[in-house]
Amino acid sequence: IEHRDGRIVCVTPNGEIGSPTLEGNVWHHVVVSHACARGASQLYVDGALAGSISERMIPATFFLGGGASPQMVAAADLKEWAVYRSSLNLDEARFVYEGNLYQSSLEVYAPLMDADFEVGKTVENRAQSMSEVHVVAAGLSAKEE
Repeated sequence: IEHRDGRIVCVTPNGEIGSPTLEGNVWHHVVVSHACARGASQLYVDGALAGSISERMIPATFFLGGGASPQMVAAADLKEWAVYRSSLNLDEARFVYEGNLYQSSLEVYAPLMDADFEVGKTVENRAQSMSEVHVVAAGLSAKEE
């Protein structure tokens, strides 16, 4: 996920999905949803479908605030992070955008309220799962509204 030229852009192995130009200096809610069986990824921004791309992938690792390695950390202000085992559709993405917590298939819910994000530490995960979020590089900060 990148913020590029006033747009949110999701770079995938099969191309890019981008939002329309967004208002600056305000929080935006971003959902990337992938349905492996259907072979499609969708980008939702602020509760609306921004685009879709055909692809099949099985992610094993997620990097928040950077590229596909711990050395590629980008500056980012984030409020919370959630990972679901099943893909979200438009109604579910809008439900979450409206401030609700969709609990079905929730694997990671990290409100990013930890005191610090030091390399090697674990970030709080409030989902009822055994998954852990580890800090692998410095540079990420969580901000309040």
